[in-house]
Amino acid sequence: MNTKAVAVDLDGTLAYYESWQGIDFIGGIMPGAKRFMNALHELGFHIIIHSTRLSPTINANYSLDELKAPIEKWLSENGIPYDEIWTYPGKPLAIAYIDDRAIQCKPMLQNGFDTREYERVLEQLAVCVYKEIK
Repeated sequence: MNTKAVAVDLDGTLAYYESWQGIDFIGGIMPGAKRFMNALHELGFHIIIHSTRLSPTINANYSLDELKAPIEKWLSENGIPYDEIWTYPGKPLAIAYIDDRAIQCKPMLQNGFDTREYERVLEQLAVCVYKEIK
């Protein structure tokens, strides 16, 4: 396996996502998503697709194959290159995680530590919560 693995989320990152509509529904492709994924592929990254829709705790009534099939179909129909679909517990080992719900936290600096970074993350999280409530 190529050690330059990149984990890319499906819903909200590659596919439109507004609300859960069942395991067989995946929204339309986001503008630029195919070009982005092709660029990752051409740069030689090992592309791992990950999604909470594959979580057995969220979709306990379905087998892993039943949960994975709509993703494989969607990726194929949209011509999205990938190397694997992550079906294991936890998150995949990767050099980068591309996800619509991520908030980056980097308190370590070259010359020390910046505790303000945690405050910045809390502010971003508050905005996310506000959007969910609204």
